[in-house]
Amino acid sequence: MKICIIEGCEKPSITRNWCGMHYRRYQRCGDPMKKSDRLHGMTGSAIYDCWQNIKRNHDIFFEWHSFANFYNDVGDKPTWGHFLQKLDKDKPYGPDNFYWHITEKNRKWNESKQMS
Repeated sequence: MKICIIEGCEKPSITRNWCGMHYRRYQRCGDPMKKSDRLHGMTGSAIYDCWQNIKRNHDIFFEWHSFANFYNDVGDKPTWGHFLQKLDKDKPYGPDNFYWHITEKNRKWNESKQMS
């Protein structure tokens, strides 16, 4: 049985030659040694929820499994009514394959809120 390649870790290797804990750390923040990415303080924000949704329901660029990498490429959500769309539906969401989309209904609602 293979063990995790992280020095000092004796847990069984599951994927990418890392144990489950180190692999989850890599998925969360892009670094198998980093204990938490909760420092971004954006859990529950509109952009964090957007990331969670596309991560759960769509094929995404490998590096976007880390919220920090996703946010670096995407930035803040323009308004609550915007959502990510793929430029090429046959490719995963990624830095070169997304745009912010807003429906006409959401655009009008945003405009009415700005005027009130």
